[in-house]
Amino acid sequence: MKKVLLALGLGLGTLFGASAQQTLEQATDSIRQIYIRAQQGNAVDQNEVGGWFYRGRHVGQDYAEALQWWTKAAAQDNAQAIGNMALCYQTGNGIERDSVRAVQLYQRSMRDGNEPLVRAMESAAAEGNVFAATLMASCYEQGIGVTRNKDRMMQLLETAAEKGSVISETRLALAYLNKRDARNAFRWFERASEAGDINAAYYTGKLLLEGKGTAKDPRRGADILLDAAQRGHANAMFMLGECYINGDGVTRNQQQGSMWIAKACGQSLHKAEWTLARNYIDGIGVPVNYDRALYYFSRAAAGNYARTFVKLMTDSINDSPFATYFRGMKAYTAHDFEGAMEQFKKLARTDRAEGELMQGVILCNPDYAKTNLRKGIKLIRKSAETDPQAMYILGGLYEAGRGVDQNIAETVRLYTAAAEAGFGPAECALGDMYFEGRGVAQSYTKAVQWYTKAYETGQLNANAAHRLADCYENGRGDLERNPAKAAKINDGDYASRIAGLLRLL
Repeated sequence: MKKVLLALGLGLGTLFGASAQQTLEQATDSIRQIYIRAQQGNAVDQNEVGGWFYRGRHVGQDYAEALQWWTKAAAQDNAQAIGNMALCYQTGNGIERDSVRAVQLYQRSMRDGNEPLVRAMESAAAEGNVFAATLMASCYEQGIGVTRNKDRMMQLLETAAEKGSVISETRLALAYLNKRDARNAFRWFERASEAGDINAAYYTGKLLLEGKGTAKDPRRGADILLDAAQRGHANAMFMLGECYINGDGVTRNQQQGSMWIAKACGQSLHKAEWTLARNYIDGIGVPVNYDRALYYFSRAAAGNYARTFVKLMTDSINDSPFATYFRGMKAYTAHDFEGAMEQFKKLARTDRAEGELMQGVILCNPDYAKTNLRKGIKLIRKSAETDPQAMYILGGLYEAGRGVDQNIAETVRLYTAAAEAGFGPAECALGDMYFEGRGVAQSYTKAVQWYTKAYETGQLNANAAHRLADCYENGRGDLERNPAKAAKINDGDYASRIAGLLRLL
């Protein structure tokens, strides 16, 4: 969200450079030559002419025209013009006000050597200007136009925070937390949280749960985390899920806990993906499901959990039923069907549905030398009595009419049962059917509902993502048109990571 901050109130001459007072018609030949050179592409003169239009000297005042001239000069890396463009974005003169873009341009100008701008900002910050103080705090933090100085950064943030800058309150709190001053960190986080900052709310809840910088108050901490989680904060979702699983500040409810952790997976939070995978192995808040465990492990390992996964498999659960399933899947994807059969028969002896299911899948595979559709479907059908993955696979067989009579109604029934159990591939497949009107009455509304369920838990596939984005782009399925949401969905990562996970061991 774009945040509008206070205008600097700097003297424009500091930014623009000198400018004569007469009109262009009355100007000297030297002034007219500036305009000619600007038209010919001279960046210094383009910056000067931009100042004329901004101030209404020699020409009628026209902020948009000023911005155009400065944009031309900035394209040639003129540092002063870049700073002047920032002023337009900061003030909203000539373009929609956007302080985020203003900060980016100011810092680029400073980085490129605009020392007068640095001095002007320093002066404004010393006088208590919130925008300048916040900007210069970032500069001191990153060493942009000035030498890095964390103490000066914190002084400037405190100046802005005391005047009510919520962004500065949160940044100051983080700086205190990094200095291990939890008391001051909590004080500023709480203040920013009360002003509505979602990141500050997460940290406030976290510190209350941990009793750092304040008296421990798990109930209040969980309440604040719930508010942040409901507003979409991934880490708050994850921590709230942990609270429900452990009964920390809330009534223990492992199903509710895994639900919140799954929502954090929808935000691509790798620690949530890792935790949910473990929950699927151990049946914590979700039914045991090795396929979904494999899926979420693959997402986490593609982040920063690859070594952790290898260690888990080799040191902790090497002899577990899940490890047997993993070895079976590794053999199956390598077309070592006999090796896979051996592992899945071993798994079936532990009463896991995946054991018989995957034997059935192998028997239905036309590349298997001992293909037996009748026996394979019998095993799949038995597994489908309880296992959502089996329901999904059996539904696909009914849709294709492979080994069974084609029955779209049965496909819909099985996909729906699997989708209602939270099995992402079934949610996407059912969404596709409603999107296309294939076997069901066409309904963008129902397609969006199923796609959204998969999206919220990080289980959307690429095709479903494209279609959900299309619904946001065009306002289908009772959605309001939202091109930004459509772009965000299209930019997501929906590639399968399971093959990469299987190669780790």
